[in-house]
Amino acid sequence: MALLQSFETEEPLTQAMRRHRIQLQLCSDHKAVLSPQSQCPFVTLEDAVRHLLPFHTCAGRLPSQRDFSSVDEQFEAASVFLFNRTKDMQNKYRQLLLAEAQQESPSAEMVMLERLFLQSERFALGEERRKARRDPGDSLQS
Repeated sequence: MALLQSFETEEPLTQAMRRHRIQLQLCSDHKAVLSPQSQCPFVTLEDAVRHLLPFHTCAGRLPSQRDFSSVDEQFEAASVFLFNRTKDMQNKYRQLLLAEAQQESPSAEMVMLERLFLQSERFALGEERRKARRDPGDSLQS
C-alpha cells in the first residue's frame, strides 16, 4: 500500500520516464523468470502473484509483421462487408420510400400511423378541455 501512496504523490511522468520504468520492470521480470525461487512455498496470495506474474509477462511473443498484415486484411474484409451491407440496407430503404411516395393510396402502415397520431391528438385535446373546465383562469395564463 505504501508503494501505491508514493505513486499518488509523485509528479506526472513524462513519456520517457514511463518507458524507462516499464523497461526496468520487464528486465526484473525477465530475471525472475530465468532464475525462479522454487524452493519455498507461497505464503500468501500476494506472494503467489508476485512470484508468478513475471511468467505471464514473459510468456508471449511479439507480433510479427505477418501477424499485423493478417489482422489488417481481416479488418479490411470485415469493414468492406459491413460497409456494403449498410449501403445495401440504405438503398433498400430509399427504394421503399420512393415506392411508397409513388403510391396513389396510402399503405396500411401509414393509415395506422395516422390513426394513432389522431387518437393521441384527440386525447391531448380532451385533457386540455378538462383542465380548462376545472380551472378556466389557469388555462388562459399559460
